[in-house]
Parts: sequence; structure tokens; C-alpha cells
Amino acid sequence: MSLYKDSTLAMIPTAYKDGKLYSVRPTDGSGDFTFSRGTTATRVASSGYIEKGRENLSLYSNTFSSWTAQSGGSVTSGQAGYDGTSDAWLLTSGAATYSRIERTISHTGLYTISVYAKAGTLGWLSFENSGISSDESYFDLTTGTLGSLGANVVTANIESIGSGWYRCSATLNGTSATQRIYPAVGDGDLNSAQGNIYIQDFQFEQGLVATDYIETGASTAQAGILEDMPRLDYSGGASCPSLLLEPSRTNYFPHSEYLASYAVNRGSITSNATTSPEGVVNASELVPTTDNGDHTLNALIDFGNVTNTFSIFAKNNGNDITITFAGSSTNWTGCIFDLTNGVAKTPQQRGSQSVCTATIEPYGDDWYKCSITATPYAGGNFYVFVSLVNDVDGSLNSSWGRQSFVGVPSETAYLYGGDLQRASYPTSYIPTYGSSVTRSADSCLATSVSDLIGQTEGTLFFECTNKALVNQARYFLLSDGGFNNRIDIYQFSEDNLGLYVATSGVAQVSVTNIALPSSGSFKFAVAYANNDYVWYLNGTQIGTDTSASVPTLTNALFALNAAGGTLGGSGNSPFKQAVLFPTRLTNTELAALTTL
Repeated sequence: MSLYKDSTLAMIPTAYKDGKLYSVRPTDGSGDFTFSRGTTATRVASSGYIEKGRENLSLYSNTFSSWTAQSGGSVTSGQAGYDGTSDAWLLTSGAATYSRIERTISHTGLYTISVYAKAGTLGWLSFENSGISSDESYFDLTTGTLGSLGANVVTANIESIGSGWYRCSATLNGTSATQRIYPAVGDGDLNSAQGNIYIQDFQFEQGLVATDYIETGASTAQAGILEDMPRLDYSGGASCPSLLLEPSRTNYFPHSEYLASYAVNRGSITSNATTSPEGVVNASELVPTTDNGDHTLNALIDFGNVTNTFSIFAKNNGNDITITFAGSSTNWTGCIFDLTNGVAKTPQQRGSQSVCTATIEPYGDDWYKCSITATPYAGGNFYVFVSLVNDVDGSLNSSWGRQSFVGVPSETAYLYGGDLQRASYPTSYIPTYGSSVTRSADSCLATSVSDLIGQTEGTLFFECTNKALVNQARYFLLSDGGFNNRIDIYQFSEDNLGLYVATSGVAQVSVTNIALPSSGSFKFAVAYANNDYVWYLNGTQIGTDTSASVPTLTNALFALNAAGGTLGGSGNSPFKQAVLFPTRLTNTELAALTTL
């Protein structure tokens, strides 16, 4: 639209770096937004897959001379690597049994270790960690197959990279101490035969699978969504991203991906069974037995007497799912999710438990994010049940709220990313690997930009992909760094925007009845001049005020209150664009600007 050439500040989510969101107007950096969060987070990337923050927790990840050699083990640098460099190392076994290199890496929870390896005069590699018993894993570097695995190895993998190179990985759950790499004589054989193998690029990371390698030096290194990186989100298959801003949330579900750590009734969990919404093979499969009854993953959680939302990604592989909150066999609420048609069925309940609300959201490749929200009827421990169902139009059992049928082991459901948040709606996925994890609130603002804000007249415009989900959540607003001078647009109630303007602490405009559409995107603009305010929503004039003065303004803020605080902050309202004009646009221009 030609109007944009007249703007002084425009945010259309395109360019960013850690700690910064670049404005498209102006281009000299004076209008760029400072961004902070302080924790990693997730988003839906342009690929359509969930992107996380990732970290290699091993220092000097390809400097094996910094490892400690034991029992005659040794390393030699400068070898031909899998990637065409000379960065590989020759790991040599001496005459003694258990020749190895080792390094202490302290970590508790679910983690995956990986290294690139190639056969030399020996054809096997082995991992071991002194902190966990029965954790050894063996890899045949000649045939590219797994050897024996200790009882406490969650899963392991060997992947051909080409030219005789393999990436070997093993996943464990527990407390890491001394990590060891052995050149092995054979499967389970660490005897004293001399020989060597080649290794390169070691990685130690949280999660069920080895992800793309991250080089480290004297400190750990990160990739993906970093702690202060803006999230340009492509949810819903959008061709253009939105700026995702969310409040602080905690996932109290301790193992969001290692679902095999939970109890299962009449079934089992297979880890790394298929490609997840993350785009890697780390989704689990809930496999029923042939028994007649419920086939259920059970998690006992201390809910607290507050509203809770549980969500999980699910995919039909012969069966659909139900999610249930249950305090006892007679007090529960749950919902059946039709994973073929993407429908959350009518929620059901028994006893004193109030009925839950349910949502289902598509994530591509037949995956859906399924969520229920409810407040336990009393404090204390509650079960989260994720169960297979074979009748999406049927009822849940009066006892515990699950569905009974004779299981068929080939008719399963895939699951990924359990997320329990103490709130009234789900937010973006928060990964956990053995304990609860908190994602801090997003903060995005531009300060000292008074020359980009119309001081005697102007127009404030923004577009969101959906409305905020909590009262008092802020959208795009202007202030003087405090509350005395501001143009403040916020979520007044579930279906209404509020508009508040103050000059020197005196209210000039205060309306709370700007009705939002029930779903979908919306565009809002307020134009102002002395005694001449008007606001438009989706192409329609909603209100005017002819007796309001114009405050002095210096800051532009997203999803923050006027003083830059997160109180009353974001309610999960992704921004498609936000623009300031130094003039009061005409009503005709406002109608055109806000038309969807």
C-alpha cells in the first residue's frame, strides 16, 4: 500500500538477530526494537517444523587432545575427516585393556551423546558413562549396525554419512559423570588388542536424538532459538511470519519427549518411532496390548488448585486419543480427539470435576496439537491420562474417563511434546528433559524514538493473527516510559479491545467495548490529533473522541505495559505488522489500511 511510504516506524517481521528486531522503516537502525527473553524458546520455522534452542554441552568438542587418555589410549590430530577437512582424530588403543579417552561432563536428565567415527585397524566403537550403570553401547563401524546395548541405554543409533563414516549416538537418562570413548575389538570386547579408529566432532545435548553438530571451544555453544532471539513464527502454514510474543510459562510435565519414562496400562511406549513435528525422528508410539481394557499413558502430577492446560502432539496410526484429567476414578474430565478429521469432540466429565475445554490445532504431516483446560476440583495430585480410543463418537468409561476395547498392536498413535502449564490456554511448546522448565516472557520495545512518533498528530496501526487470550494483555502501544502519557491498546475482556489515552496522568480516552472477531486476524488503527481521535477495526470506524488532547510520547512497545513491564503483558497475540505515521490519516485512508 502506498501509505507505507509515509510511515516513520514500521515493523514487519523479517530481519532479526539475538537481542534485536530490525524495523523496515527507518533503515538506519534508529527504529530497531530491543528484544529480550533470557531463556530459550520454540517456534514454528518456515520449514513448518518446530525449532528449539539447542546446545552442545561438551567443551572443545573436536579437540580430543583435551580429553584424558587412559590405559594406553592416545589421539593423533590431522586425519582426513567425514566433511572433507583434516579435522578428524586417530583414536588408538594401547596394550592394556580398556584403552580409552574420557572427559567429565556433569548433567542430570535426558541426554544424547554422539560422535562421527570410521573404522581403522579396529572396527568397533563403544560409549560408556561412569555415572550410570549398564549404560555401555557398541557400534560396528564395518557394517554400520548397532551392537549390544546396556539395560539403561534409552536408545542408540548409527547413521551412515558416506566414505565409511558413521554418526554414532546413544541416549541415556540419569546423571552424567565421566564420558568415555573406546576403540573396541568387537561387540562387548574391550580387550587389549592394539589398533585404532577415527573420530570427529563430539556432541553432548539434551533430548532423544542427535541433532546437527555445533562446534564448541572453551565454552558451550548454542544454535536455533537463542535466549534473546525474536521468534518469527510460521504457525498454521503461513507464508509470512508473525512476531510471536508470549508471557512467562512453565512446563510441569517433567519428560515432554521421553514418554517411555511414564507408566502405561495395557501397552508400551516405543521411543523414536517416527518423525515428530520437530522434523526429526523423536516421536513416541503408544502401542496397545491385545487385552480388553484401556490402553493409557499415565502421569501423576501435583496440579495445585489452579487452572491447568495440558497439550500433546498426536498423530493417528490406527487409533485416535483422549486426554483426561482425573483426581480419582469418579472425578475426572476429558475429551476425545479425532486425529483423522482434526476435531476435538464434546468434552465429558464425571463427579465433582467441572468439564474441561478442548482445542485441536493442525501442525502438518497429519500431526495435531491437542489440548484440554480444567481446574481440579481440589488441590493435590491428579493424573494426566493420554489414552487410545477406537470410537471417536463414543463415551468415556464412567470410571477414570478412558475407553475400553480389545487392542490391536498394529493400530497405534504417535505422540510428542507433552506440556502441562498452569494457565487457561496453551502456548508454544516448552521442552523438558527430566524436570520442569520455565520460558520467560518476551520483551520487545524501542525507546527514545520521539522523533518517529507524531507528537501533535499521528496514527498507530497493527495487525495480529489472533486476539490475545487473557484480559489486560497489551498489544502495540506508545508511552513516555511510564503511565502518565500513553496511548494504550489492550485486551479488556475475552471479546473486546480497550483503548486508553492519558495526558499528564489525566484520562483523555477510555473505551472498553471494541468488539473483536471471534477468531482469525484483525487490523486496528487509532488516529489522533488535538480533539480529534478516531479508531478503526477491520475497515470499519468503531469510535471517535472530539475532546482529547495528545500526550508526549517517546517509546513504542509490543505486548508490554506502558512502563515496559510484563505485568498485563502478552496474551499470545502474534503480530504481522505494526506501523506509525506522523500524521492523522484520513478516515478513507484508515478504512483502507485496516481492511482485511
